[in-house]
Order: sequence, then structure tokens, then C-alpha cells
Amino acid sequence: MNGKQTSPDPLVTVVVTAYNQADLVERCLDSVAAQKTSFGVRIVVADDASTDGTADVVRAWSAKRPEVDLELIAREANLGLDGNPAEALRHVRTPFFHILESDDYWCDESKLQRQVDALDAHPECIACGHSTEYRKMDGELVQVKGRRLKEGAFRVDDLFTTQFVHRSAVLFRNFLDEISDDDLSWIVRDVCFFYYALSKGKIIYFDRPMSVYSITGIGTWSGLSAEKKKERLQCLYYRLDRYFGFKYTAKFRHQYLPHEGKKLFSFAVPYLRKGRRLIVSFAKWSRSSP
Repeated sequence: MNGKQTSPDPLVTVVVTAYNQADLVERCLDSVAAQKTSFGVRIVVADDASTDGTADVVRAWSAKRPEVDLELIAREANLGLDGNPAEALRHVRTPFFHILESDDYWCDESKLQRQVDALDAHPECIACGHSTEYRKMDGELVQVKGRRLKEGAFRVDDLFTTQFVHRSAVLFRNFLDEISDDDLSWIVRDVCFFYYALSKGKIIYFDRPMSVYSITGIGTWSGLSAEKKKERLQCLYYRLDRYFGFKYTAKFRHQYLPHEGKKLFSFAVPYLRKGRRLIVSFAKWSRSSP
């Protein structure tokens, strides 16, 4: 572990998760360091035992930017897609936090200031998000299907009729102490974290693109096959539906129609890790009618 502390009482912690992103992590860090704010910002980089020298790139970048408050968590063992961000979030001590994957970046220097100002003005909101550009590695802009969100505040029920807000775009109030380590291990995933936050309050949204999602094909999510993504989402949505007391089963099933068969069940068994009763419940849920 390698860290330094230069910003007194930072207001925002940006947790940057990384795995084998030596070629892209500097772009991500540059975009965070470029933020123009009236408050301190702390960066926590969690490198998940990369084998391409990502941690060394972060160390070199930090050495060149002594004014930036950065802590590097260089893991010796890989914690995985969920374990790495879940453990890194336990390093957050500020009133607000943001999660950013190292192949994504921000494209507006006023992003964090706008979001903190919005949350200060709307204490009923738990998070602040905005629109995101999806770009290929050559810079080509990709049009994302789905209904665009309108500016304003919305709650969890609105998510079933609108487009998901990408993780690179969302600043949260710090509610992490309310989540057990066991729950954080599954809530930490993008869509689950977003829904969980909305169970605590509304989100205020800007239709202003201030972050970029890089479609690399090799990231922790984009590198998965379409089938694995589908299977993983089905398991996560079941956990979410269970958390909400199965209040939204019909909506979850309608929007994310599950795949039938033994393949999904065999995937769910090791992933859910909650005992036979939960696994059987998931099997029934996945076969029920929307």
C-alpha cells in the first residue's frame, strides 16, 4: 500500500478501481485531478493485483502530482469484480463518494462542483447523476438505446421506464456505514448500488454529459460475454428484488426476462452463496411468469 495525504478535510472521495489498465489509468486520474472545486478531493486507487504494471503507473503519476491527495491500494491477491470495489469503499471517510473504473473518465471540469452544489441544495436526494457518453477506443460515439432521463429528481419506481444512469456519472452521499460487508459484496455492482441508494432517497439528474464510458471489450464488465452478462444480471436482480421484499418482481421480470435452463441455475448456485433456501427461491423466481 502506498498513500499520501495533502488535502485537509476533503469533502469527496473518488474510488478508482483498476485491473490491468496500465494504458488507460492515467487518463482517468488526469480527469479527476482536473476538477475545479471549492473543496478537497481525495482519490483512492484500488489496483486488483494487476499483472501489467498498473500500480507502478499510478505510483509514477502520483509522484508527478504531489498536490493530489491519492492513496494507492496495491493488492497482492486478486479480489475480483465485486471484492475489489467493496473493500475499497471501506476506505471512504468523506461526506460524499464516487466510484470510477480506471478505463472510464470525466469530460467536464465542473462535474463534482455541480453535483455537490446540487446535493447541498436538495437534502432529500441521496445521489446526483448526469448523462454519459459511450465511446469506442478510437473515440467514436456510440448511441445508446433507451429512453433518456429528463432533468430533475426521481425515485426507484422511475427506473423501470427510463435509462440507467452509468456509475461513472453518480456522486453519492456517504451511507456506507449502513451496509454490512456481506450485503456490500453484491450491492457494490453498478445497477444494484444504484437501486439500493434510491431506496434511501431520490436522485437528482442533469442531462449534461460529464463522463465517458470506454467500450474497450477487455474491462471487468465489457470483457464478459453477452451470456455471462445476462446471467450475472439475473442473479443480481433477484437479490435486489429480494431486498425490496419482492415488491417489484413483475417489473424486474418484465424488464429483465430471465434465461431458462440448467446453465443459469448452475451459475446461480455458487454466485448467490446464501444457502439452499435462497437458491431454491431464485429457481422459482426465474421460472415464474412476468
